[in-house]
Amino acid sequence: PVGTIIPGNGYLIFYEDTNFGPGSADPNRVTSFGLSDDGETVYLTSAVDDQLTEYRFKEDFGASLEGQPFGYYRKPSTGGYNFITLSAPTQAAANAGPKVGPIVISEIMYNPAGAGAAEYFEILNISDSNVTLFDATQNKAWKFTGGIEYEFPALSPLTMTPGQRVVLTRSIPDFNASYTVPSGTLVIEWITGKLSNGGESLQLGQPGPVNALNETQFVRVDRVKYDNNSPWVSFPDGGGPSLSKIAEKEYGNELHQLDGLGRNPGDVSPGVSYDDWALTNSITDPLLDDDQDGINNLTEYALGTDPGSTTPLTANESKF
Repeated sequence: PVGTIIPGNGYLIFYEDTNFGPGSADPNRVTSFGLSDDGETVYLTSAVDDQLTEYRFKEDFGASLEGQPFGYYRKPSTGGYNFITLSAPTQAAANAGPKVGPIVISEIMYNPAGAGAAEYFEILNISDSNVTLFDATQNKAWKFTGGIEYEFPALSPLTMTPGQRVVLTRSIPDFNASYTVPSGTLVIEWITGKLSNGGESLQLGQPGPVNALNETQFVRVDRVKYDNNSPWVSFPDGGGPSLSKIAEKEYGNELHQLDGLGRNPGDVSPGVSYDDWALTNSITDPLLDDDQDGINNLTEYALGTDPGSTTPLTANESKF
């Protein structure tokens, strides 16, 4: 409406039933529409001003499951934003945190030293329940929708128990010649593609809504967009170690969530885990800055600095 004002840091909410849907009685509705559960784009556009300029903002969103909200999440390591599934809807309030899991990408070896076909990545069930990577309603299995091409078995669906790790590799013979996994670890060879040594997005999806062409759309479960250039650490790029997730139950598409210290497919990362470190240092939230030195707790863990001391970062640490 003419005269609408949103105060600084304020919110304005639109509802389909009262504002923009076909049953809306809102007199400012121009053309009725709905928001598609298989993904689309929303635009906000201003009127053209006296200088013939306009403001336009758009956001693409992907397929979603019933009850899942999307929203902006600010990444502490870079200050950038991801538009992702949130853990809860928050009308007229600050966004809730990201929805994480139940399955996460926990380790990526994109450029192993030696045999390139030994590249691998690991997925982990961080939930307290069994997760079957198959949707019986649609008779569709989960699959990777970015980075490589692999669809999990449908005839004998994979069920991951709480805490279970599964390793996927480009070549099982090359992988077995290079690495040893804990007894009982499932190692799967994917079919098509390879992990880019220059960085890309590795994304896991589960079957979601069906579009107008009767095609199943896959809902993102987890994604990691990695790189081999600064500020990312460079030694996983052929130097031997892998990118390993630090706080496995936290949002993972984050620069400081992946260190270059691992090479342990099917097992926990070497050294003191984030959870044990947090317990020792009385840390309750990885994104808080307990000692007020400008470095959040997760980054303190990644850098090996003291979360109770205001010691400034060195030049090398600031580029981690």
